[in-house]
Amino acid sequence: MIDANHLNFSFSGMKSQVYNYLQKHPLESLTEQDIADICREFSECVSDILVRKIAWAAEMYDCKTI
Repeated sequence: MIDANHLNFSFSGMKSQVYNYLQKHPLESLTEQDIADICREFSECVSDILVRKIAWAAEMYDCKTI
């Protein structure tokens, strides 16, 4: 069973990874495609986490709809 602690989340680690990557690869050195890929990957990761957490919360609280 999933407990309420699994519903907590923070994106600070993900933001730090992007920040650290950009420190090593300045924007001027990236192509538009590189920037689009970074943004897409970040968005997909955030979306995946949010969907998973919402599904867990719905299961925990026996929600019929979301």
